Amino acid sequence: MKNVVFIALTMSLFFIHQTESLRAEVKPQEVVTIVQDAVDYIGKTGESGIRELSYDKRWDQGELYIFAYDCKKQIIIAHPKVRKLIGKSLGLFKDRKGNFFALQACNSLENSEKTWIDYWWLHPLLKKSTRKISLYQKVPGTDFTIGSGIYNEVTSTEMLNRSFR
Repeated sequence: MKNVVFIALTMSLFFIHQTESLRAEVKPQEVVTIVQDAVDYIGKTGESGIRELSYDKRWDQGELYIFAYDCKKQIIIAHPKVRKLIGKSLGLFKDRKGNFFALQACNSLENSEKTWIDYWWLHPLLKKSTRKISLYQKVPGTDFTIGSGIYNEVTSTEMLNRSFR
């Protein structure tokens, strides 16, 4: 009987923890803010600050986290959730629908300072492929691009991109 109670209590605590770790849906404005903060940070620190994007908790807030690309070299230079991606070619990454979203982001930034792109990516808390809409922004004077996003099934990238015009 003690084992049954222990197992039931353990399972209850597990589900409570899982539910608490799922914060309220991240809003686009939160993404805009953290991306701009990271762009400003890298603008001040330069290349020496890139490593911090993958290791400093300031840039990893659960579902809301920063990642960075070097668009000239076409590689991932920072990613706190999956550090083994650092140094990998952007051309290796396509979503489940066949979109090369990382290269698409870099190509889009040839004509603008920032852009929203949608694609399918593994949700860090739910552990399933989910539609993600990410904001990508250039770091002025560098080849670096900073990104972050929201996991959202309905928000329009067209609407978000219009907000920049």
